[in-house]
Amino acid sequence: MQIGAVLGREFTYELIQAVATIEEETLRSHLHRLVNNEFIYQRGTTPEATYVFKHALMQDAAYNSLLISRRQQYHQRTAQILEAASADIVEMQPELLAHRFAESGLSERSVDYWLRAGERALVTYSYEEALGHFERGLLARGITLFGTEAAPNEEAAVLLFGLARAQSATLEPHRLHESFTPLCRAFEYTAGEGIVAQAVAVADFPIATAPARISGIAELMERALTLVPADSHEAGRLLSRYGGILGLAEGDYEGAQHALRRAIAIAKREGDVQLEVQTLAYAADASGQHLHWQDSVDNGLRAIELAAGDENTFSEILSRFWIAVSLSIWVTLMPPAPTLCSCET
Repeated sequence: MQIGAVLGREFTYELIQAVATIEEETLRSHLHRLVNNEFIYQRGTTPEATYVFKHALMQDAAYNSLLISRRQQYHQRTAQILEAASADIVEMQPELLAHRFAESGLSERSVDYWLRAGERALVTYSYEEALGHFERGLLARGITLFGTEAAPNEEAAVLLFGLARAQSATLEPHRLHESFTPLCRAFEYTAGEGIVAQAVAVADFPIATAPARISGIAELMERALTLVPADSHEAGRLLSRYGGILGLAEGDYEGAQHALRRAIAIAKREGDVQLEVQTLAYAADASGQHLHWQDSVDNGLRAIELAAGDENTFSEILSRFWIAVSLSIWVTLMPPAPTLCSCET
């Protein structure tokens, strides 16, 4: 019963047989007695049977009756068996292995699985779960969640980048600046170690929309731009967001126009339509914010014309919004057309 409690509220005969170190006949006898006494329910027949604790309190009582050292041994053995026998669990449920290794006292073994679980949760838009996984991975490595120092190694940098992405999706708008700290910590390590691709990915990640004023983002992107060739595809992606930030958050319209024109030129050369649409949307936004209505309309219309439907939804909405706003204001401000009057002769 204690081993079953370690395995979970529900467990299979196959797994408890692998974890237990007793004869199969003895194991079957124990399970049969537990079923008869209604501590657990049995579904199916042995050896394909599945067992379920009748009440969570029964599982908790059995689990807490174990010595910590014995409990850790069972968790470790369970983790090792699942890791070796089930590629599906490693791929699809890495958080289960992370939990097992953490409970076994092997915190360092859990880190890679917390990282995998966090990345998988981000892909499935389970941002709250991702946040918890990345936090547990960092704590398992002894890395503070609220520090400002650079990541100590590449694994920590990846965990911090994951934490920043999860925070950007879960924090309220007025707290989004908090996700910039782990982003910086990840960037400092990757940039310092010359891991350029990762550094660029970190700097380019939109923790907030371009109009959001978060101190330090523009400077971070400036540093990232020094890591890549000036006319490279990577530079184009950075310049696109950098131009949007300059024009919308920093109020530097001329600087924004220069960066956005360079990004559009690179996007055209690389045949990157998504990048061109995104950059044109930023250009429409910046032009509108700075009262250049005609430029805003022209950039927005060009973005809509190029869009194939698989671009960032935000870019499409942004383009349409500024076309509508700029046209309505432009029409309002235009002087009325002269009228022709007919005079009697």
